[in-house]
Amino acid sequence: MILSAATAVPYIVTAVSADRGYKLSLSQRLGLCDAASEDITYLRTLPPPNVAISDDGTKIAFVERLAAPQCGEDRIILMKSGKRITIPRPESVERSVGGHSFWVSRLRVVNSGTLFATLDDRFFGAYIGVRRKTFIWRRDAWRELLSNTAFPNNTGLGDVRTENLYAVTIDWDNAHPSNGTIAEDRSWGTPTVKVVQDGRVSLLGAGTLTALCDTQAAGYTDGFQHSSQPTAVYWKDGKARKLSSGVAFGTDCTGYAVGDDRKQWTAPGHPTLWHGTTATRLTLGEGSAFAIRDNVIVGTDTGKGFILRRTQTHQPVQYLDRLGRGRWNMITAFAIATSGRILALGEAKGKLTIFALDARPVSDVKRAGLVMSRNAKGGSPALQPQ
Repeated sequence: MILSAATAVPYIVTAVSADRGYKLSLSQRLGLCDAASEDITYLRTLPPPNVAISDDGTKIAFVERLAAPQCGEDRIILMKSGKRITIPRPESVERSVGGHSFWVSRLRVVNSGTLFATLDDRFFGAYIGVRRKTFIWRRDAWRELLSNTAFPNNTGLGDVRTENLYAVTIDWDNAHPSNGTIAEDRSWGTPTVKVVQDGRVSLLGAGTLTALCDTQAAGYTDGFQHSSQPTAVYWKDGKARKLSSGVAFGTDCTGYAVGDDRKQWTAPGHPTLWHGTTATRLTLGEGSAFAIRDNVIVGTDTGKGFILRRTQTHQPVQYLDRLGRGRWNMITAFAIATSGRILALGEAKGKLTIFALDARPVSDVKRAGLVMSRNAKGGSPALQPQ
C-alpha cells in the first residue's frame, strides 16, 4: 500500500493481484506486420483504447499480442472470476489480403461479461483509408453490431453502459474527398454520434463520443480525420454543449466532464475538469484526465498517472508512482469503476503492464478499522516486473 500526499484527502491504493498484471498490445498500428516495437507516445494524450473494465469492476478485458512468427495477430482476453478466457476473433475479420490485418481499436466490457469490440483495417491503393466494423460477443458468439441502413458507413464504438445502452460514432475514414471538398465544406466527413437504447436509435449530432453515462455523454468534434481544431463536447438529454477547445474523455452522471484543453489533435494539453461553461485546469503539466466517477478523477500528468478528488481541484494531484516502491513508473490511470477500482498502466525496463488498483480515501479505511501500511520490500506479486 501507499499513502498519498498529505496536501489533500489522501488515498490508499492497493494492487489487485491478477496474473502478475496483464501483458498488452498497446501500439497504434497501421495494419502492417511490424510488431517489433510498441509506439506508446500517444499515451501522453490518449487512453489505451483496447483495455476495459466493467462498470462494477469485476471484469477486465484487454488485447494481447502474440509474439513472432504470428506477427500482428491479436487476441482478446477476458478476466472473469479470477479466470483468464481467450476470446476467438470474429470469423469475418480474419487476416485479409496483402499482409494487412484487422486489429482491435476499441474494446468495452459490461457487468455480464458481454464484450463490444471495434476492429480496424487500414488499406492502401488509390487512397489510404480505414475500414471499421463493430461486433458484440454474447453467448459464445460474435455478431456484427448494427449492420443496417441506419449505419451506412464505418461504425466505431463510442461507449457502453449495458448490453441495451451504448453509443457509436459513424465516420467516413474509408472514403476520400475530392479535391477542394473540405476547403469548400469544413463539415464534410465530420463524424456523427448515435445512441442505441433498447433497440431504438437516436441521433446526438456531430462529434466523436468517448464516454456515456445514462442521458449524459462526452466527446469532441474535430472534422474529417482530425482536420480542424478539436472542441470538447458535452451532451445531456440529446442536446450538445461545446465546452472549450480540447477533448473530453470522461463524464459522470452529475454534469461533470474531464479531458484536456489541447489546441490540436496531436498536441498535448492540460488535464481539465468542466462543469457547465466553467473549465478548471487540474495540473500545470501536460497530460489529460481520462475518467471521473463518484467525485474521483484519474488521468496522466507529464507521464505520471494520478488520482484526484473532484472537490479538491485546488490541491495537487496525487501520483501513483510510489506504488511498487519506485520499481514501476505508473504512466497513466485511465478508467475507474463504481467500486473504485482503477485501471493503470505501468512501465519498467521497457515492459508495459496493466494493473487493477483499488483506491479508497484514508478516512474510509480508518472508519473501517483497517491498518494502513506501506508496501513491504518486494511488493505484492502483481507488482513484480516480468
